[in-house]
Amino acid sequence: MTTSHCYSLSTRRDLGGVGGLLPRLVTLVLLGCWGCLWAGDALAGPAETQLRAAIRRLAEQRSYAWTTLQATPPEQAGRSAAAGGEAGAGIGQPGPLEGRTERGGWTYLTAAFNQFQIEIVLKGSKSALKREGGWQTPADLEAGPNPALARMLRGFLSPAAEAEDLARKIASLKADEPEPGAGPSLETAYSGGLTAEGAQAIMARRSRAGAQGPPDAAGRVRFWVRDGLLVKYEYELQGTVMRPEGGSGWVERLTTVTLREIGSARVEVPPAARQRLGQ
Repeated sequence: MTTSHCYSLSTRRDLGGVGGLLPRLVTLVLLGCWGCLWAGDALAGPAETQLRAAIRRLAEQRSYAWTTLQATPPEQAGRSAAAGGEAGAGIGQPGPLEGRTERGGWTYLTAAFNQFQIEIVLKGSKSALKREGGWQTPADLEAGPNPALARMLRGFLSPAAEAEDLARKIASLKADEPEPGAGPSLETAYSGGLTAEGAQAIMARRSRAGAQGPPDAAGRVRFWVRDGLLVKYEYELQGTVMRPEGGSGWVERLTTVTLREIGSARVEVPPAARQRLGQ
């Protein structure tokens, strides 16, 4: 719901049923790990230094809200369909993920895919998900028909942490030049291509447990900074994924995360979710 977060190794048959849709939907939201430390700051260039400072500043805010959108890039949808990838599967686009988080406190997310609606709450090491019934913890999910949801729930990546992780996986970051004829902008954009290893790692953690990232995985990332604060980022990933029953399919996905209410967002958690987590 990111996340937060768009790739799985579900078959087309699986995507047609509830058992396949729910893990795929939650994969759009839940990513690989909590935040990580920057490496190599002493060797970073001006663009890297400015971007890292902007991401740190976001992470230090009292709270913020965000919207995550997932899409197949229009100019590439035809290629995906011809290769038997997601764009040709006829499953439509997932709806937006809406998230709100407070530093050291609660995170609350909602998302929908077709007729399915899910909610997620997290606080510290505790988390729970609600779909077709009551709130379920990772332990509850592991005992149910979709244990992959537990792994994804435990691996949630907040926007600040995801942006940090993406920036660490860029081969070479640069500040974008203004487009010809464009007027003055209050934002500075930074972009760069992911390393092959970085793209593989991101796609692998959105797949089933133990899956390897595609050997041809590739991607690009772009960040927007205003007044020294990260306000938006997007990343595109692509590669050939192996299907569980055999064969492969080309996958392309563009993820856009827009941040808002930075420093002033309020997080309202359903009472039943608080009770389920003992809060």
